[in-house]
Amino acid sequence: MFSNNLKIFNALIRRDFKIIRRRLKDSLINNFIFVGLEALLFYYFVPYVMGFDRALIPSIFLGSIIFMLPIIAFNYGITDVSDLSGNRFIDYKKSLPLPINWFVGSYIISYFIAIGIIFLPSLVIAKIILGSFLDLSQMRIIPLILMCVALILFFALFLLISIFGPDTKHYFKNFWPRVLMPLMFLSPLWYTWKGTLKISSKLSIFLLFNPFTYCVEGLRSALWGDELFLSTYICILVLFTSVVFMIFVFRKVFVKRLNLIGS
Repeated sequence: MFSNNLKIFNALIRRDFKIIRRRLKDSLINNFIFVGLEALLFYYFVPYVMGFDRALIPSIFLGSIIFMLPIIAFNYGITDVSDLSGNRFIDYKKSLPLPINWFVGSYIISYFIAIGIIFLPSLVIAKIILGSFLDLSQMRIIPLILMCVALILFFALFLLISIFGPDTKHYFKNFWPRVLMPLMFLSPLWYTWKGTLKISSKLSIFLLFNPFTYCVEGLRSALWGDELFLSTYICILVLFTSVVFMIFVFRKVFVKRLNLIGS
């Protein structure tokens, strides 16, 4: 039984990976253009034209790069949204003799690969473009790896729940203005959480209820230490706890959406 499940699971992952590979070139080019323009903006225009303190710019630049994650996931998710509303390839998947938990795992892994394979090279390109301006001398490898895994898993599950939870019209019409944009703009993407704490303790506490806060602050502290940002390990703990909770939520909405009897 296990070997049969593993074969079907592997076939589903391989199919998804072929789709990812076909779209990879265009996705990488699009994201490299985004990173290049952001690097140009933060390296030249922000410090020289707007007079920002150069010491703060790398952390703000990183926040703008994290803005790519939901965009990458959203674009990848359009395929599944279209399938749910039209092609219904998922009906073929339902007919496969595979337990529901394996189905759930195949979606999570596929989204994890799709987001990671595009996002992680973008960080490398950012470092190549900015050079010494993006100082990584304080980078801690293990916390950085854990943070990247937690970050990508979080956004994979966040998008999967958004796709399978509401109806497909909601995803296209309301997801950006009603869900994603409030979470993005009410998180410290373009400022730091400790900077907010100096101005308003109430606002800083409010930001702690936003999971995006831990996404950006955890990556910053993994690269530049905890002195100016939230502790890396607190952010990792919060994100992995969120991931475990979101797995159960995704399984529930997935079963409900497909109406799988007896799952």
